Amino acid sequence: MGKIAIIGAASRLGREIRQQAQDICMTDLVLYDAQPMTGPASELEQVALYQGQLTALQPLVKCLRQCVGVVLLDIQDPRATLRIIEAMTLLDKQQLVTITPDIQYVQIAMSQSLHHVPMNQAWKRNIEMSVQLLKASDLLVECIDPPSYDEQVGNDRLISLISQRFIAEIMGLLKASSE
Repeated sequence: MGKIAIIGAASRLGREIRQQAQDICMTDLVLYDAQPMTGPASELEQVALYQGQLTALQPLVKCLRQCVGVVLLDIQDPRATLRIIEAMTLLDKQQLVTITPDIQYVQIAMSQSLHHVPMNQAWKRNIEMSVQLLKASDLLVECIDPPSYDEQVGNDRLISLISQRFIAEIMGLLKASSE
């Protein structure tokens, strides 16, 4: 059975996905982020960890080589999105599950209170460029939409609901790779 790479695994959503994956004993994960991964040692010792810039091709190729699919949780830098597409194409990887711009905006908004950085038009333009790059690629891209507004009950619940959708997609990728 192959593994699934989670790019952007140090994000709030990445941490939630990792926790839910651990809860169901899913260890077929490869985690990649520019930021250091934090979490319980029991969680981190069960998976492969890679830290590197999202625009660096060599570390991405090394990370993705053993994977059957990719979960992309950060689409705010089109240069990084293009590099991920390039790495996947070099390795003949096709399956990518990603967030929609709406979820990226939620992640930025949640981090604003931590960093006091306002969202601006440049971020929105960069996110839209990343979406266009993914659409134009030859990858099989599945976008996870945010839950409908009547389901949302605060940021923690929203992140949990989004994470559940990613876990379901990851399970589908792993099942398809084993058939």
